Amino acid sequence: MPAMFDLRRTLAALVAVAMSAALIVFSFIISDTAATQMTAARLRCRARPPNLRFSL
Repeated sequence: MPAMFDLRRTLAALVAVAMSAALIVFSFIISDTAATQMTAARLRCRARPPNLRFSL
């Protein structure tokens, strides 16, 4: 019968949980960076005066 607290399985589970948490944090950082860049680009577009040379 396998031991209830097998050290290798416990360490493997802890490593899996740590890697999952790191992946979640990484995805939040990437998502936040992309959202910030899109917001900054939108604000830059609004700040530019319209190009009146080609307006009808």
